[in-house]
Amino acid sequence: MRGPVRAALIAAAALMSTLPGAGASHATPENPPPVCTVPTDLAERRLILYGSTPGVPSAPNGDSLVLVRFPSADRLQYIVVGTGSWQDSDYTYSSPEPGTAVLTGRQTTAGNPVDYTLTLTCRTNDTGDYRYEASSAPAAGSEHTAVYRFTQPH
Repeated sequence: MRGPVRAALIAAAALMSTLPGAGASHATPENPPPVCTVPTDLAERRLILYGSTPGVPSAPNGDSLVLVRFPSADRLQYIVVGTGSWQDSDYTYSSPEPGTAVLTGRQTTAGNPVDYTLTLTCRTNDTGDYRYEASSAPAAGSEHTAVYRFTQPH
């Protein structure tokens, strides 16, 4: 287990070094649309989520590092680093506007299924901010950090 945890911690350090702070924004005349893009397809991608927000799965009172893999077009698996078990989820993925992606899903392996939405807003083509929303999770304030990085499997 040390290898995956060590790799996750290294990935988190790299992620945080390129993404100071948080906060998604919307296009306005003062704030033009992003020049970055979100992936059109999640196949063969890995997603690293770092959050210091009560809205992050399995971390209601602190920081979390979540690794996500996409084995098929409608299924994902994630692990909250330190918990030791992968969870399954069904999902749909869309990009409603440039630089924004919405992943809507149902986490199915816990005792009670949880419907959630993960909204990604890019900063670069592989990194950005995210917002996790679920009926069972408290809303995160703007002071919380919630950043992501897409990677390719090796």
